[in-house]
Amino acid sequence: MRVDDDKIVLVGHSLGGNFVMYYLLQSYEEEKLQISNFIAASPPVEADTMLLFKLERRLKIGKSIPFTLYASRGSMDVDSASGKNYLNEFGEQMREHQYPGAKTRFVEYGNFEHMDAATPGFVKGLIFIFSQPPN
Repeated sequence: MRVDDDKIVLVGHSLGGNFVMYYLLQSYEEEKLQISNFIAASPPVEADTMLLFKLERRLKIGKSIPFTLYASRGSMDVDSASGKNYLNEFGEQMREHQYPGAKTRFVEYGNFEHMDAATPGFVKGLIFIFSQPPN
């Protein structure tokens, strides 16, 4: 049986979610996306002195490289001492870049903590990815 490349999904929770987003951005920059579906649950995007924000900000968007990203967190998943929601800010930053061919969704689940948000993030992410027409 052959693997359908359009059905491969890179999934991660917490720092694994950060890896998912790092891989997406780094591969996009290199124009070498071998995986085009991504789910990041509860990624602490502000970790490592805002590395993901910096990496995304420096991307040059031009060529259409289709991908699907579903990123989520729980509302009680405090990712900073101030309780600031960096995931929503990161989503806004990505939307400002307007990636051609990209489908993204950034979601916050009410009354979910860090570990609670993993399972619904994975399930809803898969539904989001596979309910879309193939890239």
